[in-house]
Amino acid sequence: VRIDYQHYVDLYNSHCSSLPQVKTLNEKRKRLIKRVAKEVSEYDLLTALNKANTNPFLRGDSGGWKANFDWLMNPDNITKVLEGNYDRTTTTTNKAAQMLDDSYDALARWVERKQ
Repeated sequence: VRIDYQHYVDLYNSHCSSLPQVKTLNEKRKRLIKRVAKEVSEYDLLTALNKANTNPFLRGDSGGWKANFDWLMNPDNITKVLEGNYDRTTTTTNKAAQMLDDSYDALARWVERKQ
């Protein structure tokens, strides 16, 4: 089966506009693409690319590390993105905020009972 390597680069560049763009297609990247072509459906790849493009952690919004083509073209990392391993920052923040709201509500009910 012949692999259109440029197709994978184009998919990444068009769906991951907030991540570093690919300018060079070398042998290492061709090996990564070959593995992805064997192990990941195009639908799952597109889903992972879109999730990565909108994920604050993977975009490097915190000023630290940022996902790139070489990282995303690893089937193991695609699986992690698809399974939501990098979604937890938002989930954790939302859970913490909900816990604070619940604690405040409980405290307010306790104060009302004491008056």
